[in-house]
Amino acid sequence: MGWIADLLSEIPSAAKYKIQLEQLSTENITLKAKFETCEKNLDRANKEIGNLNLVINGLKNKDQNKYETATIKVLKTFFDAGRELPANYIASALSMDINTALYHFDILLKDNLITQTMAGSESSWTGTSDPDMFDLTPEGRKYVIENNLIT
Repeated sequence: MGWIADLLSEIPSAAKYKIQLEQLSTENITLKAKFETCEKNLDRANKEIGNLNLVINGLKNKDQNKYETATIKVLKTFFDAGRELPANYIASALSMDINTALYHFDILLKDNLITQTMAGSESSWTGTSDPDMFDLTPEGRKYVIENNLIT
């Protein structure tokens, strides 16, 4: 307490001020300790936020590259063609079984990267058939561009 305590000890009526000063000094020490604890907790929380942001960014990056190589090839085939295509064309172009191609179509349809533009039809009158047609969606183009899949 220093010089203030010395001054208060010389003045007889100042005893009550001395007691208040001691109480304030004790409160000050307590508040300093609480402040230091809060600073440590804040530092710890900021570090945890930084770690969580790294995890979140890692998950975002993982989500953007979640497709198998064959699924990416199907998507790129649509992008390169720039028009609607039937599943049998994709299967032939990528040398894969039609059911395998349809499996990749299912994934891309579910994630709205391609869309079915026309349902297939058969005409018993003319003896002709038209296959189901699919095309790239704006989200599909965005995925190709943002993931640098352009050849």
